[in-house]
Amino acid sequence: MISILALMGIGATCGTVLSLASKIFYVWEDPRIAEVEYVLAGANCGGCGYAGCSAAAVGVVAGKAPPSVCVVAGPETTIQVAEVMGVDPGSAEPRLSLNECEGGFRAANKFLYDGVKSCAAMAAMYGGQRVCTIGCIGNGDCIISCQFDAIVQEFVGGTEAALAFVEG
Repeated sequence: MISILALMGIGATCGTVLSLASKIFYVWEDPRIAEVEYVLAGANCGGCGYAGCSAAAVGVVAGKAPPSVCVVAGPETTIQVAEVMGVDPGSAEPRLSLNECEGGFRAANKFLYDGVKSCAAMAAMYGGQRVCTIGCIGNGDCIISCQFDAIVQEFVGGTEAALAFVEG
């Protein structure tokens, strides 16, 4: 009987401590964050500049990011995010990759590379083999990692010409 009462006392003490700790260390989170995150694409790709969809939702609710923050989702998502936030969705222009050096396969080579056919491996070698360091390296790491088949590699005359983003 004493052991049962002792265990009940320990259980009651632990329950009281946990209850107090939950009140003392309570962190309030804006419920709109969860709503915005639910509406976003959920790819956690980082294409928006945030660490993932959760961080992008926090940015939208904090006013640091527009409703059109998600580059993976379409205009319907922008409208839904704007509805959650109670703001005007505005006109969401799709983002385009515009490289001023017009590099990629048109740029001259700095050196000949004969190694692993991976953009990450080539970029580790002085930023890639081309003179243009911000152009497409062309080995298709982005195609492999894209969960939405939004990038294709086009071939012109038997050679790789460019990476193109597919709309839709």
